[in-house]
Amino acid sequence: AAATSAAVYADPAVNDGSSSKKRGVVVRDESPCAKQPKGLGPVAAPDTVEAFLALDKLSAMSTAATAPYGYTEVFVNKQAALSASMYKVLTTLTSYDVPKCQSLCDADSDCVAFNMYAERDPTLKPDATKCPIPASLTNYKCTLWGAPVSAEQATNFGETRASFKVVITASNAYNKNANPPSINGFTGPSGYGGAINAPLDSNGKDTFMGSKFFPFSQEQGFTMQSCTSACTAQTDYNKNHPNKDGTWKTCAFVNGYVLSKNGVPQGLYCSMYAQVWAASYATNYGQYRGTARYSVSYSYGYTLTPVSSKNPDERLCPIQQKRDVSKLCSGFHIKDDTSVTPMYTRPGSFSDCAGLCYNDKNCWSWVIDQAQTTCAFYSKNGREMVDDYSAVYYSSDLDNSDLTFYDSSCFQVDGYPCQRRQ
Repeated sequence: AAATSAAVYADPAVNDGSSSKKRGVVVRDESPCAKQPKGLGPVAAPDTVEAFLALDKLSAMSTAATAPYGYTEVFVNKQAALSASMYKVLTTLTSYDVPKCQSLCDADSDCVAFNMYAERDPTLKPDATKCPIPASLTNYKCTLWGAPVSAEQATNFGETRASFKVVITASNAYNKNANPPSINGFTGPSGYGGAINAPLDSNGKDTFMGSKFFPFSQEQGFTMQSCTSACTAQTDYNKNHPNKDGTWKTCAFVNGYVLSKNGVPQGLYCSMYAQVWAASYATNYGQYRGTARYSVSYSYGYTLTPVSSKNPDERLCPIQQKRDVSKLCSGFHIKDDTSVTPMYTRPGSFSDCAGLCYNDKNCWSWVIDQAQTTCAFYSKNGREMVDDYSAVYYSSDLDNSDLTFYDSSCFQVDGYPCQRRQ
């Protein structure tokens, strides 16, 4: 009997079309005539190269696909895949799915182009003597690239394995357009593979603050600044309409993306949040509503930039503020975290320490010990350090902690809390 061998591969996972799966290490049988993973595309009859290349179903899928928003079409329906520099990864999909391939590219910060195509592959590992020309199957493949591509680079026409011919058709390629610009007052943009799908925070609170939709049917000129402006406007509204306890939520993060229906961009969607969510939560790639497919593209996040100067107009409670802010300035509570370390410590009373922090341009918050004799000073404000919240100010009952941070912006130059000087 012939010897049986096995090889270990970093194998691209087969994606289910609705969620991205990590590549896993699998053992693949490399023995002659070993059965190959099942294909999910149509198989030609008769099972020949010529019949495969002439399949109307595949060419129709290719020509019906449209360039995702934020991408430029390079070529459509070629019978060759890309062979270019900066190759990144190949993923096998469950269908001919340009939006899915696009979302994989968007999820990779180094991806600037992708290639979607159908490939004729063997059902068995070809062997020159035992199974030189096995029956074929059809795989849908998506490759990502780290450099822009051109039509001239579509030179991968397949290969011959034993006597079986691997060929390619329905090959589409797209280059990613430039990222949107940075916006004053926010950090970013951060690119995502989908829209943010945020869970409740660790305290069971919903950080979603609503959304704005800017339809392209009304105006084509909507940009990501439309989203950051909506975020800022929401914060301003909340400040002027605080909760009964005087608190409000600040829009600390906004995710803007283009929503398309059956490949046609409908408008810019802006989702606002009270805390920043990482790219790992960008798992909303769209959905079907009846026969209509809604897909997400051109998804970017912008994070509110913390106040960078001690301009009195930027402080929480300037002297002219008339409403009660005592609860807002009662202190920020944070769980003990060794990564939160003070710049330095100094002896002093409560008001002494408040004044010291106020007059140090690098100090944004401080902590006083239980004896009220020694303070530690920090280079971050409450907005950046309060546990599990990115909204600016909260009352003290929201977190259980060992440390209570007092924000410099809640005090006057003489160390007195703002509300005492009203």
